[in-house]
Amino acid sequence: MTRRKSSLALFVLNFVILFALAGLLIRSQQTAHGRNYPGDSFYGMWSFTQPPTSSWSWDNQGSSTEDTTYGYPYLIMPAQSAVKMSLRYRTAPSTPYTITAAIAPDITGAISGAGNALNSGIELLFRDSSGKIVSLDIQSGSSAAGCVIQDEKWTTSTSFSATYTSYGATATTANICSLLRNVVLMQMSDDGTNLTFRLSVDGNHWQQFDQRSRTNFFASGPSQVGWGSFCDGDQVVAALLSWQVTSP
Repeated sequence: MTRRKSSLALFVLNFVILFALAGLLIRSQQTAHGRNYPGDSFYGMWSFTQPPTSSWSWDNQGSSTEDTTYGYPYLIMPAQSAVKMSLRYRTAPSTPYTITAAIAPDITGAISGAGNALNSGIELLFRDSSGKIVSLDIQSGSSAAGCVIQDEKWTTSTSFSATYTSYGATATTANICSLLRNVVLMQMSDDGTNLTFRLSVDGNHWQQFDQRSRTNFFASGPSQVGWGSFCDGDQVVAALLSWQVTSP
């Protein structure tokens, strides 16, 4: 009987130790991700990669602010007097590379209520040292008809140049407005020859949105990568929840 009690006590002790070790492991992973980091998966389908919170530079910060309290960049861009970008950028990796980002925006104008939410959006972008930008945008359209997914080129963050490819902004495609307050999965690649933008609904299956020569707008290709927002009549709020850099 004494032997049985000793075996049971040993079993219980081992179980308690294993349970405690598991708790420490989970806690250490949560600490590594930062306090209250959103998590490791996108609806259980795709793994988040915690974005860097340092080594970013501002382009046209103005009165925009960034909060990294919870382990990821949270950007607030107040309403502007004209359509302008407010960006965070960093040195690009060596080619070839692919950057996959998860961005949670609010570009509906529902938060600040300062005016209309037209011409507001978020972007994943290439940039060069002269300030030129090529970006993939999710944005509200310039009219009430709908919303737009497009890639654009900007001479600077305050000077729009032209649109490459656009989808939306008609009554028949207004349903993509649901993107304006949901996590959006975006991807861009520079293979040393072309710049490619892609979109995904699950982070595993990617559809190419557009592709251009890396010197189509840039003199010698982009040297920087980044993300950010742009707006006109109302503020934009966006959280960079994941930033993953890979190479073939």
